[in-house]
Amino acid sequence: MAKTSAAHDKKLTDYPRPSVAVDVAVLTVRDGILQVLTVEHRLGGRALPGTFLHEGELLADAAARALRSKADLADVAVTQLHVFDALDRDERGWVLSVGHSGAIAADRIPADALLVPIGDSGPAEPLKFDHNEIVRRAGRDVTVAAVYKTLERLEDKGLALSTVGEPTAERGGRRKKYFRIQPAGRRALAQALASLRRMTEGLPHELDPAFAEATAGKPAFAAEPLPREEP
Repeated sequence: MAKTSAAHDKKLTDYPRPSVAVDVAVLTVRDGILQVLTVEHRLGGRALPGTFLHEGELLADAAARALRSKADLADVAVTQLHVFDALDRDERGWVLSVGHSGAIAADRIPADALLVPIGDSGPAEPLKFDHNEIVRRAGRDVTVAAVYKTLERLEDKGLALSTVGEPTAERGGRRKKYFRIQPAGRRALAQALASLRRMTEGLPHELDPAFAEATAGKPAFAAEPLPREEP
């Protein structure tokens, strides 16, 4: 009972607290390549635009402030990505980073901005702290979000149909959404392939053997359900 009473007497300020940072991965496409905006960090090296959360400040406001002050960007729509909490992520001490991400047109990026290309394994060069992991997650989320947005548009047009499955087995598992092509979708796909064949009639098949094989009466894709995790 004495231990319980002592715990109840404590205030929030009696507990150790980490510093909270906000780091923003701003993605864009320039010269046909997905790239991320970086800045020179005062400790050396490149990093994502970021800042520490001020007392009484919202995370979204901190993200906007970081972009204004570090990258000369305003009115960028960003979303929370993930909380990065590795104990050794920042050599300065115990710092949690609430990663954010957003995507903008290349013409909105300042001319002197430091852009780093993003490949399959993440940024083409190392960034400070765990910012490479933030960028990898941001790039993956943008790609997946674009796929699901397209699928949802196809469903709105009656070309695909989604169903929600059971939650996954692990604790806190999410339900998955499955998409299946509908008869109208198959007809639209067949018409698109037929139009493509007509446009390429007379071209030597050796120009693109892969295309010749893909359009030789074989299915364009397997009609397996594509899962989408639901909150």
